[in-house]
Amino acid sequence: MHNRADHGEESYRGFDRLDEMATLITGGDNGIGRAIGIAYAREGADVAISFLPQEEEDAAETARWVRDTGRKCLMLSGDIREEAHCNNAAFQMTDETLEEFSSDEWDLTFRTNIYSDVLSI
Repeated sequence: MHNRADHGEESYRGFDRLDEMATLITGGDNGIGRAIGIAYAREGADVAISFLPQEEEDAAETARWVRDTGRKCLMLSGDIREEAHCNNAAFQMTDETLEEFSSDEWDLTFRTNIYSDVLSI
């Protein structure tokens, strides 16, 4: 992305609609996952985020935003494509053209979005 993503850090205000609830967010280290974590926390929920080990710095930033609301944040490092750490998951990238969508990206998307869901059933 060329512009800095808006995760609602400054703009989203909650209304305690999820007071005393909890949620698990896969891919909670950035993007939509971070935005959801911030929104759920501001709505009153405690948040657990799952993230890849190499994304720990980004995950810590999400956790900081969640904790700044006064809610708890559990950080779960691991690769959900691995059966031992399997959970519901999703992976998505944005490309300008179809030609930019590589075979490696296709394989990663399929392994994350399909295999991990099937293994968790």
